[in-house]
Order: sequence, then C-alpha cells, then structure tokens
Amino acid sequence: MPFLTFHDGEAVQRFELTRKLTGIGRSPDNKLVIPDEAMLPHHAQVLRDGKSWVLSSLDRNAPLVVNGKDRRHWSLKDGDLIMLGGTELTFTLTEPSSRSARPPTVPVLNAVSGPDPRVEKIATFAEKLLLGMQVPEIFKTLLDAVIDLCGANKGFLIHLEGNSLHIAAARNIDRVDIGSDSAQVSDSVVAQVIKQRHPLIVADALNDTILGQSRSVVDLKLNSVMCVPLLARDTMIGILYLGNEGLDRLFGPADLELLKIFAAQAGLILHNALLLNELRVENEDLAREVAAGSGLGGAMIGSHPKMTEVFRMIDRVAPTDISLLVTGETGTGKELVARETHARSNRRTGPFISINCGAIPENLLESELFGHKKGAFTGAISDKQGKFEDANGGTLFLDEIGEMPMHLQVKLLRVLQEREIERVGEGRARPVDIRVVSATNKDLTVEIEAGRFRQDLYYRLNEIHVALPALRERGDDIQLIAQHLQKRFAKLYPDSKARGFTPEGLEAIRHYVWPGNVRQLENRIKKALVLSDSPLLTPGDLGFVGEVDPERRWAPLKDAQEDFQQRYIRQCLEFHEWNKAATARALDVDPRTIFRYIEKFKDD
Repeated sequence: MPFLTFHDGEAVQRFELTRKLTGIGRSPDNKLVIPDEAMLPHHAQVLRDGKSWVLSSLDRNAPLVVNGKDRRHWSLKDGDLIMLGGTELTFTLTEPSSRSARPPTVPVLNAVSGPDPRVEKIATFAEKLLLGMQVPEIFKTLLDAVIDLCGANKGFLIHLEGNSLHIAAARNIDRVDIGSDSAQVSDSVVAQVIKQRHPLIVADALNDTILGQSRSVVDLKLNSVMCVPLLARDTMIGILYLGNEGLDRLFGPADLELLKIFAAQAGLILHNALLLNELRVENEDLAREVAAGSGLGGAMIGSHPKMTEVFRMIDRVAPTDISLLVTGETGTGKELVARETHARSNRRTGPFISINCGAIPENLLESELFGHKKGAFTGAISDKQGKFEDANGGTLFLDEIGEMPMHLQVKLLRVLQEREIERVGEGRARPVDIRVVSATNKDLTVEIEAGRFRQDLYYRLNEIHVALPALRERGDDIQLIAQHLQKRFAKLYPDSKARGFTPEGLEAIRHYVWPGNVRQLENRIKKALVLSDSPLLTPGDLGFVGEVDPERRWAPLKDAQEDFQQRYIRQCLEFHEWNKAATARALDVDPRTIFRYIEKFKDD
C-alpha cells in the first residue's frame, strides 16, 4: 500500500492509504487529520481508481500544489511532493524506510571496478535538473538528491543574496520539509565556509578542538557536519549543509570529496536556473505592461468605455477558476474573450478546447462532450475521449450554450458540481480538472422562463458575466478595428494594392449598423482587399452603395424598416451559407419567415 509522509510540527508521520477513499483536512472526521490552520476542515481526498491514486481538492478555495504546480486533480506518482495549506506531504508507493549510513571509507573511484555508482547518480541528477524545473522545485530536488547520495539525516540549501542568507530548502531523509528556522544550522560552521570559501567537514563536532566549543554546535548537539560552498564563475550563490545525528553516522573524507563533486555541478545548474527565473519574471512583467498599454495586448483592441470594462473584468478574473458566461451578438468576439482569459490564467500551459454546442447534432453532442465506451451505440467502434477530458488541466469553451438540449444540461450541471464525468455507456466516474467558459447570443433569462434552459445551470455558469457590446455601440473603435484588420489581412493578400482607407471609406464604416459585428467587418475588408485595384479602399470597395451623403433624402420609416430587414436577413443567410434552419435559429424566427424573404430575393 502507498504512504503519505509529512511533519506535523513535532515529528515525522507516515500514513498508510488502505481505504478506497481517504479524506484529508483538519476536521476530526477525516481519515487523515492534519492540525494545520492553513488547511480547510475538509481540504482534499485521495481516491483509489484501479491501480491509480487520484488526489482531488474538495473546495475551490482549498490550495493544492503538486511538484510546485497548482492542481485541482492529480494522478499521484511515486515521490510526488504535495502542498496542502502549509503542510508538505510526500507520496510513496512503499513505506519509507530509515536508511543506514554508508561506510565512510568507500572511495570515489575504484581502479578495478570503475566509477562509484554514486558518481553516476550525480550525472543523472544533473540531466534531470536541466529538464526545465522552476527554482523552488530545483532547490528541493537538489537537496533530496544530495541527502540520498551522502546518507545524511537532514540537509539545508542556504541561498546567498548580496550579504543576506536565507534557507531556501530544508529537508530530511524522508523527503519532508523540516522548516526554515535558521536555528537548525550551526552559524559557526556557515560563517567559516563563507569566510574561507572552502568546504568544511566536522567528523565529530562535539569533540572537535575548534568548533566543539562553539555555542551553536553545543546547542544543536551535532555529531557530524559537512558544509560546502556553491560557486558559479567565482561567485558564491549559496551553501550546501548536511548533518548526521548519532555516532554511527559520522562523515569521512570520501563523503566530502563526493559532496564537492556534486556541489560543482549543482552550483552551475542553480546559477543558470536563477538567471532563467529572472528572465521569466521580467518577461511576465513586460507582458503585463504591454497589456496595460493597449487593451489586452492580444487580438482584442479598443478604447471605448464598455470595452475598457471588459478588459478590466478579464484582468481580474483570469487568475481564478471562476466560471465565466460571455454574452453578446454573433460576431462580437466571445471566443476571443475565452481565449484571452485562458492565456492570462494559471492554466495557460494547459489545453484550450472549444466546442460549438449549436453546430453538432443532438445525438452526437453527448459523445463529443463526455466521450463514449466501445460498443455504447451503433458506430462506437472504439473508446473515445470527450472534450471535457481533452481540456483536463486547462479551459473548456462551450460556445452557443443556449442551444444545448435539456437532458445534456443536467449532465453538464453534475460535471460542474462534482468535477467528474462519465463516458457514454461506461458508468464509471472520471475526475476532470477544468475551467468552463460559456457563451451565448441568447438571453438565457428568457430561455429559462420559456422552459428551454435550467435555472440552476445558469447560476453555475454565470458566476461572472461578461457582456460584449455590439460593434455599432463602440463609437470610434469601429475605425480603429477596421484599420487593424486591414493591416493584418494585407499580409495574407500581398498582391492587393490597397494600403488603407479613403476618409469616405472610414466614415461609411463608422456609420454602418454592422448587424454581423466584427465578423461581418472582417468579411467586407477581405473582399475589398482582394477585388479592389485602388491604393485606398472606398465605400464602393467595401460594398456600400454610393458614398455617405448627409443631404440624402429620407425614406418613409416603414420602407426603411423593410429595407433594413431584407439586408439584415440576407447578411445572416450569407453568414450561415444560406442554411434556412440555422438562420432562423440565429434570428429567433419561424423558418417560414426566412423562406418568404428568400422568395423575395429571387423575385428581385
């Protein structure tokens, strides 16, 4: 059976996972009770799933970090380091055993048998650290490796920044944090290594003629200590400090030689890792500055107050796991909001999966979302993973959520509540760690009143509401977006002669209603770039009849309404490739209305 090992503030505790489900928290009714004020009463659980052990957070506010990364669910592996609240636990598949010290006289090199296997461990360790770990994880991994290599009871990695010292990692033989209290380290030993910049070994500290009288050595009851500087290009970046307790665990010269080899490798690796970490932080700061200077720094641009509020909202909620509901007319950029939210979140390294709930037939949508088991229905020739599992660890974007059938709304609600899915025909729960962003061009409150959308699901999806304004409501942003799109599409069509707009062209764009919003504007500009022979795009190039005429004659309102409806329906039909049913759904009218207008278009 596997074990969870941790330090409860007084001693190292080993907990054997014998049950299928183990609750973890500070409440007494948990199977594993940890008296940590930073931990919630019911913080997490470990579920045995076949041969796997899955760790899950039980509350959105319950911090769960595995190997230095935030998680909601995680399939545990041997040696995983878990942080729950302020307590670090180590997961092992077998019970951690107390390791006896090696004989101190083992040579580093043996002329007959070849290299000491421990030297080969150093090379393996160096390769592992070069795989892209971040700084906090490197500190702990390095310290665990050197404790194992030298047979120490405990170790400390002391980071030197300027003239200040702080303990970056403190571990014991069980790979458990033992706290960063500097009182655990002999200041006399550390001071001597810093001053002389040379390794130091105290085989029998209490009987050492010089250090044995040091107050820190006496108070700590040290028996054996090794301390070596970590150097990179003649710069001291830190110190490795190892200690052993008990007279049967005294370090020898061979141990020090091995530690010096290890420190030479580790110093260079740590130096490079710290430099890369500085660059990463600088890049993140620069990206934030760029984003603050112009919208989100991505595909969304604009300075209208309504868009400024959208940008502010995304900036606030992106780092959280709160569910977003994005509403707005077709073509306003709802998916761009979802992608930008994902890109600025803690899940940005995970997948972004998008699915249009209105574009997939109802009988296939369930399988697309949740997956299916082989033989679950006709045509299910193999097991299939659904979009929820595809998005595990990332973000799932549910577009046109208002089109989802009622029976699937029930399943979606359960997934949002339990964070588990069941494939069609399987009947086994699978944990998923996702953030859901949904979007619709419908008024879901009206859909709820009509009985077409579940109210409880609406509240689950609508934890934060982002309302996108129509393009016609964005004032001068329309011209800004048009110029941005023209420059972008000009790169796609290098043969186009157009390099901008005439003043009349921009004015026509500014005053047009744009029923299809940004998507319609994109189509107009693309068409104009391909067909125009002019260096500047005119209203005619953009598909407007004539130029803007402020003195034009006004038609009767009834005629203007009919003219607008015909143009609006034609544009919607073009967008949906003349699919009458899809157009009727988009406009929320009877399909017969669309059919009548198509007949009018034919007559004209």
